[in-house]
Amino acid sequence: MNPEILKLTTVVLLLLFTGASCQKDDNFPDPTVKFDFKLLNENSESETVFNEGENFKFFFKINIKDSVWKFYRFVNDDPNFLRVYQVENGNRIDVGKPFKSMWCQAVKNICGYENPYVFEIPWVTEMGGESIPNQDIYPPFCLFNETNPLPKGNYVTFFDEKIEFVRCGNLVDSEYEQVFYSTDMMHFEIEFEIK
Repeated sequence: MNPEILKLTTVVLLLLFTGASCQKDDNFPDPTVKFDFKLLNENSESETVFNEGENFKFFFKINIKDSVWKFYRFVNDDPNFLRVYQVENGNRIDVGKPFKSMWCQAVKNICGYENPYVFEIPWVTEMGGESIPNQDIYPPFCLFNETNPLPKGNYVTFFDEKIEFVRCGNLVDSEYEQVFYSTDMMHFEIEFEIK
């Protein structure tokens, strides 16, 4: 496999955050976070070359080393998140994405989500095209597009995102004290091929 493609297979960023918060607490240092963005074949192995007709999964994991911090939200909410583009003659042609919506039935967890937080969804889902939200199959995705296996060709998936983390403190007047940290804008990208 081409080393450049292999390099793009797993985008792993180790970031130390120095974001501003409303208070600085030396007992809780800035979070250390590892991001893992890759495509998985039908055997859940990282891959960038797939056979025509083969399904694949998107996998994006947010792993925070410090247990006091939790993933809270995407700040940018990039519409390209898990969107696929076919690359032809240097042009990117929008093919779509496997989901329509995320977090349809969930109430936002004010103290963040469990660590690690994983987004995992196949390109072709058995729920494609249904209009009733179902967040139990591929959480947090809940409404799905009707997609078909991709034809032969070169493809790319990418998104730009700022990710926010929260640390909850004491419960005061029925509300938790919260401290937030956000990453700088980050770019995630995977080139892949259907042969």
